[in-house]
Amino acid sequence: MPGSGLSAAGSKVQRRLLPRRPVRAALQCRFVQPGLCKHGGRERGMFRLARMRRAGQRDLAFTESVSVGGARFQQRQCLYRFHRRSRKNRPVDIADREHRLAIGVDHHGRAAMPALDDVTAHDFNEDWICHYLTGISRSEAVISDTVRRKGFRLFQILKGTFAVFLVVFLLPVAATSVWWVMLDRPASWRAANWQSSGVLPPAQATGAAIHVLAARTGGLKGALSVHSWIVIKRPGEANYERYDKVGWGMPIRRNGYPADAHWYSNRPFFVHSITGEEAERLIPQVEAAIADYPWRNNGDYRIWPGPNSNSFVAHVLREVPGIGIRLPPNATGRDYAPGFASVRLAPDRRDLHVTLGGLAGFALGARSGLEVHLLGVVAGVDVVNPALKVPALGSIAVADIW
Repeated sequence: MPGSGLSAAGSKVQRRLLPRRPVRAALQCRFVQPGLCKHGGRERGMFRLARMRRAGQRDLAFTESVSVGGARFQQRQCLYRFHRRSRKNRPVDIADREHRLAIGVDHHGRAAMPALDDVTAHDFNEDWICHYLTGISRSEAVISDTVRRKGFRLFQILKGTFAVFLVVFLLPVAATSVWWVMLDRPASWRAANWQSSGVLPPAQATGAAIHVLAARTGGLKGALSVHSWIVIKRPGEANYERYDKVGWGMPIRRNGYPADAHWYSNRPFFVHSITGEEAERLIPQVEAAIADYPWRNNGDYRIWPGPNSNSFVAHVLREVPGIGIRLPPNATGRDYAPGFASVRLAPDRRDLHVTLGGLAGFALGARSGLEVHLLGVVAGVDVVNPALKVPALGSIAVADIW
């Protein structure tokens, strides 16, 4: 065909067609001027062969030339929606549409050349251009891009998790530690005050009672934790009985100290109290739970993560749900459980406790509210008695905040 040798200034895509019926020749060529938003070759026009119809016999093959003009870049890449200038942080896809060809630079979603398998550019912004190496297949490039995006999302998740950990756990622990170091405290247990604090009324003046008390412990660990114990008063008796666990000798002690004694010179406070007929009903259950405590022998004390003094009191409170409380969030060791993992449902089915050896876990229920445990410290909220559970500091009632 005479027209088969025609060339244009711009790039051409040639397709060989086989006519299916006799056609008539049309040999004229027309000159096309590049218009607005069209990528002519260096502002030059180009020849375009008119479409040919009925130009011979049906077995005649001919070449149809379609001129697409010059490429925008020397690499023959087509910019997708490249509106005269790049925009800050605006993603631009390059030659991503295979055989769908562009007529102009602003011809959305079409490439300047067919079947471009290499991902030639990914993101454009004011400072950098990212190109994949020539020779990487489209599938490999897509996989690489997917891995990069997933890696970025994972980094964002890890960064957010660390920020939550910093605000919820580390900052309260650090602030409480600074406050604790600034206090005037005894240099050793020998110099500490272990005498009665007077917080309990005289035993002769009360009926049956169950008291759960706690006080900050000694040394630097007092910045993070309290020591707790149980006091019971049977009806008709003139004395209190105190039960707690210590780290020397036989760990379970009965009346080893006055019922309301200071602990390392720290004044105790009430965690909970029950008196009257309800206390009289629960005292046998408390005594049975104390007798059944599994870590009661010599050497069965471990300060962290447990079993320690708070693990002992927490055991009694779990076995006697009628007391209706949990230890403060800064009672380190209260969430200890043997083995790698433990899932416990309270006997009254009102609390669920999940832990990995007391190092990490959560609790959910009427008594616990919502708690998250990490390395022995607890953060959460109390729903029944509205309060915030702050690591190392303890519970802060919402009413006290407002």
